[in-house]
Amino acid sequence: MAGRPLIALDIGSSTLRALVGTVPGGVLGMASAPLCYVNTEGSGPLAREFEPDRLFARAGELVAEALEQGQLKGPQVAAIGVTSQRQGSVFLDGNGRELYAGPNTDLRAAMEGAVIDEEMGAEVYRVTGRLPSLMFTPARLRWFHRHRPSAYDRMSHVLAIAGWMAYRMTGIMCCEPSLAGEVGLLDVASRERCTGLFERLGIAPSLFPPLVEAGTQVGGLRADVARSWGLPAGTPVTLAGPDTQSGLVGMGAVTPGMTGLVAGWSCSLQTVTAGPRWDEKKRTWVGLMPTKAGWVAESNMGDGGNAYDWLVNTVVCDQDSFERAESMASEAAPGAGGTMAFLGPGPGSMPSAGLRQGGFVFYTPLSFQRVSKGQLLRAALENIAYSARGNLETLGEVTGQDAEAVHLGGGLSRSTTFCTLLANVLGREVHCSVLPEVSTWGALLSAATCAGEYSSLDEAARDGHLRYHAFAPSPADSAEYLEHYQRWRETYHAIQEVA
Repeated sequence: MAGRPLIALDIGSSTLRALVGTVPGGVLGMASAPLCYVNTEGSGPLAREFEPDRLFARAGELVAEALEQGQLKGPQVAAIGVTSQRQGSVFLDGNGRELYAGPNTDLRAAMEGAVIDEEMGAEVYRVTGRLPSLMFTPARLRWFHRHRPSAYDRMSHVLAIAGWMAYRMTGIMCCEPSLAGEVGLLDVASRERCTGLFERLGIAPSLFPPLVEAGTQVGGLRADVARSWGLPAGTPVTLAGPDTQSGLVGMGAVTPGMTGLVAGWSCSLQTVTAGPRWDEKKRTWVGLMPTKAGWVAESNMGDGGNAYDWLVNTVVCDQDSFERAESMASEAAPGAGGTMAFLGPGPGSMPSAGLRQGGFVFYTPLSFQRVSKGQLLRAALENIAYSARGNLETLGEVTGQDAEAVHLGGGLSRSTTFCTLLANVLGREVHCSVLPEVSTWGALLSAATCAGEYSSLDEAARDGHLRYHAFAPSPADSAEYLEHYQRWRETYHAIQEVA
């Protein structure tokens, strides 16, 4: 028997999504819209912000649209779960109004982050489990202190994006622990605020709200928001944790030893661990699961989905771009006729990220072999798969765990070609979720826990996770791809050396 309808809100890197569904059961309605960012005057070329009032209003419109698709009425909804992109944060003044709302792509604090890493990088990594600091909230706070002192002096609260959305919905300020970890504001070993580090960074601990576990009710929907969204006042709202870990929850990959790849705008490989696993070389991140299962070790591949979308829109460029691209890529042979792509993802992980050379490498002269669109597209998918293998090898080295299978979700999981070649490149099964929006489904499972349909988020992930299709590797294709992978890796390093 399906439970009462639930709502999940997912504020991703490129898309805002509202899903209405039941657990067990499935999706009853889903609506989405692209996220729009602006560059505020005087903030520098790397700065990005979103308009909070516009985003919040759009969330309400998408909720109404999803309810209409499901032919549901607001009073039927049992709870709302909220997840969001990682590294994004919102700064509020004493009246609860936004001074700043920045996504994960806001890199204005590059200089401030470099200074933090030079002064105390080893301590920052040991406490927060992540580098480089330019991506995280402490560096952004330093930027405001330096460049916007009047705004900094009026700052009263710092929230993760999902926490901000929940605050606008309920009037209650809080943060979920794994979300706090993703913005660099948590001691990942103790799962508590890193007040000692705050003091050394010159940050007031009073800026940060209390921690509330995922699946626990934050508060009830405010009356004015409820009227606008067509929902009952007091509808329970809960935080679901960051989108990547929510994706693991949605796929049921919550037991230590399990590995998931959420391949959306960015591509993140995470292995669930029973305790925190630091890397002496600082190649991987240490994060928390929103469940009680423990921690994650992460090797972040960067904007793989974003790079592939760019290529699809450039090469295909019509209404059915993704489907056309899938058809073209599937017709190209493994190895893409010797064509290799270097479009963002590499064998290294996010801590070593930065501007680097990329593009395509193929045989010339073109009179010998003219490279097809399908070969370019397949090479781009192979680029992401090769990066996944390199990063998975790093995770295995750091955790001492060898994943028997990799759970796959996100927009790239729609590509059967990618699922097939990923299994062959990795040499292990790929469990591809039947619903690409795994992070949104994870937020729905948090809502189900909040509504009392499960005793814990662990139980919800175990019993309510999405089904998957298993893609098994072909021994012959895996052997061929091992040669392609080694050649791609050698070429990648050679390009970086001569750039």
